[in-house]
Amino acid sequence: MQLRLLGLNYKSATVDIREKISFPGHNDLISGLKILFSIVEPDEAIIISTCNRTEVICVNPKKDIIEFFSYIANIPKESMKKFTYYFEDIQVAKHLFIVASSLDSLVVGESQILSQIKDAQEIASTNKFSSLILNHLISQAIRVGKRVRTETQIGKGNLSVATVAIDLANSIFGSIEKKKILVVGAGKMSKLFLKTLKNHGVSNIFISNRSKEKGIEISSEFNAKFLEFERRFEILNEVDIVLTSTGSCDYIFPFELVKKSTSKRTESLFMIDIAIPRDIDPKINSLENVFLYNIDDLTRIVEKNRSKRLKEIPRVEEIIEEELKIFNHWCYLNKIIPTISRIRIAAEKIRKAEVEKTLSKLNSKLSEKEVEQIDAMTKAIVKKILHNPTVQLKRHINDNNLENIINITELLFNLDSDLLLPDFGKHKELK
Repeated sequence: MQLRLLGLNYKSATVDIREKISFPGHNDLISGLKILFSIVEPDEAIIISTCNRTEVICVNPKKDIIEFFSYIANIPKESMKKFTYYFEDIQVAKHLFIVASSLDSLVVGESQILSQIKDAQEIASTNKFSSLILNHLISQAIRVGKRVRTETQIGKGNLSVATVAIDLANSIFGSIEKKKILVVGAGKMSKLFLKTLKNHGVSNIFISNRSKEKGIEISSEFNAKFLEFERRFEILNEVDIVLTSTGSCDYIFPFELVKKSTSKRTESLFMIDIAIPRDIDPKINSLENVFLYNIDDLTRIVEKNRSKRLKEIPRVEEIIEEELKIFNHWCYLNKIIPTISRIRIAAEKIRKAEVEKTLSKLNSKLSEKEVEQIDAMTKAIVKKILHNPTVQLKRHINDNNLENIINITELLFNLDSDLLLPDFGKHKELK
């Protein structure tokens, strides 16, 4: 089994590169996985895509994953490699456990990454892109994340990218309690915006969203005013702050329309865009009365908070190492299980054939109960014969020569894996 991971994040690539390889919505992820399978041809795959990272994990890829990144971003492979990082086999698991623990997050200790990993797994598994190996790996990564949050204080304070954005706005104005704020989007990050704004005592909040129904629902939940999505430019002369986090592939605040809408402002407008791809045209920052911050600009505030959580990192690393040993053991066990299964399948075929041959010679002279007894006896014989080889294989699970032991075992039992084992864990093309 080959386990491979290729990714890029806020440390390896700037926002303009990250947004070229992002899959912000459910359908985007499915489309991305279909393209990935057509280019890289893995047995299994999953894509984890957030505002801070895009990572592709593959089982037994036939081609280099960089081919997929290059195609999606329309950037030559050699140029693309400069922005990526790469892991193999057990290091893939280690990196994923680090990500799930939020040690690799822009905000150490943030909790959103865990739900984003869960969503990625659900999409890949439901649509048959992932199977036994990746489903097990992702499930264990989620367990690691939960352990870290319950056994350490690294997530104390529930700090997130959304709360950092509000902290930025608060530091700019001194206090945002009396400010008029527009939140665009109705997803998880927007809800975090709204919860944090309420905690800061902000009451004058507008919510705008493409889906009117969802926008009204979230406005009611947070006692805010709903603004039709088409009217979002009209209010730019009134609000003090715009917070945006949508799944749009295009700028929802293009330069010319924002320039026109803010031309009569006498006070500055602060816009904070944490979406990937970006919601706000970066050229807007050149307008005299508009100040734009994107997700990379939040790093300064993050660094101020990071030191408070660093003391928890050694315990988190201990948890990761414990879980790595468990996953490594499972991988070795997973190498043995197919061999044991093939031995049992082969033995059962021989047993059934011999029982049927013997019964046919007796010309139905046996009662139904006697036939059942013969069948049970032969099953017991086979089980006892195979018990010791099975135990011995499991005893050598951590042996450096495990591959050779498996090969010799399969040779001794004359196993033909293609005939004995059905298609296992491979993606079927969606119709």
